[in-house]
Amino acid sequence: MASNAQVSTRARVSIPRDLEFLFEAPPVVGNESIECYYALLGQIADRVKPQDVFDWLWIKDYVDLAWEILRYRRAKKHILEFACGSALPSIVKSTSTDFKEHLICERWLDYWFSTDRGRVKVFLEQHGLSLDALVAQAMLMHLDDLAKIESMLALAERRRDAVLREIEQHRDFAQRVLEAQAEIVDGEFAETPLTLAATAPPAVTN
Repeated sequence: MASNAQVSTRARVSIPRDLEFLFEAPPVVGNESIECYYALLGQIADRVKPQDVFDWLWIKDYVDLAWEILRYRRAKKHILEFACGSALPSIVKSTSTDFKEHLICERWLDYWFSTDRGRVKVFLEQHGLSLDALVAQAMLMHLDDLAKIESMLALAERRRDAVLREIEQHRDFAQRVLEAQAEIVDGEFAETPLTLAATAPPAVTN
């Protein structure tokens, strides 16, 4: 059962009433915004201008996949953020011969995961490094995790592109049907009788 807020948000999108059930359970999880999901849906629908149920089904598939892709991209960012924190102690140990520096690795983690990342930047610069070096070390340490996200992201992008091709082919097929109707049904056959003309019976001869 959709909440009142969800119904109100969904109402901003011009979904046919008999198809609203398709969008009653948007794939929104965690801190994701249901308002943003329906805003994306509304903008895509306004651009595509769906004509029938097939268009709406493909639009839903497209928007859901686009939403999934955005989630994977955010996940990749968060993985890198976390990985930088886990990579920082190894950089501290490799760049400093001061035993005290080794002992305060936990403090550097606190700096990274707080708003005091400026200290981390200063420390790296003092050793001829930059935040890019920290990111590179983090990526090396978490290649498997990042590769999994990249694989999932690539799969979702391929599925999204396939939906786009389906929409294009559907529209192309519909256009060809309309053109055929205009040319053949409304043109060539417009004045052609569709029943056999009655013929006089053959004359009987003695």
